[in-house]
Amino acid sequence: MTWHDILINLAVSIVGGLVVLFFTTLYNKLRKKNFKLWNLFLSLIIGLVIGFSLPNIVDYYPNLKVTITNPTYDNNNAHCVFWNDSTYKITINGTSEGIINSKYKLLLWVYPVTPPSETSGWYLQKTLNGINKMYPDGSWVGVAQIGDKKWTPNNGDVVDISVSIAEENAASDLLTDRAITTRSKPFGIKYFAIKNIVLSKQ
Repeated sequence: MTWHDILINLAVSIVGGLVVLFFTTLYNKLRKKNFKLWNLFLSLIIGLVIGFSLPNIVDYYPNLKVTITNPTYDNNNAHCVFWNDSTYKITINGTSEGIINSKYKLLLWVYPVTPPSETSGWYLQKTLNGINKMYPDGSWVGVAQIGDKKWTPNNGDVVDISVSIAEENAASDLLTDRAITTRSKPFGIKYFAIKNIVLSKQ
């Protein structure tokens, strides 16, 4: 969740709380009852629930879209290829809308399922990996590292793949950080994931 999202949630929470408070006060007046402190707490709680639940229902960025076209749920097999940098990688293809010439970037993530990684989480693909081609129509190509000479992938290994949309400055900070970057979920304002991709090694 970005600061932009948090501010939106807080704004919606305040508005939602004020609306509940208004109708609670009106209800008390109609019944000729005095305003009580619990009315205020109830309004605050309901406002917070509305503010932090609404983003899961409403898309605040309808013009920004991203998807993965290969692999897919129907064709969830991916071939690991040994590259010149001594790593095993798979190629990911996808499409996007609203990213070209915008203040947003795409980030590519891998979640090892079987076998699991030592540190659980989504691994950001960067340096020689990640999304390395963006075309004018919004389509993109990326590569995800699955292993290396020491940790070689095996036929039947399973990973999840995700691509997220993040604000350009925040994305650049993550991509230029030399340390391994993991998150409990793909960082960004929205993301698309394909799960249970079965690997085969060439």
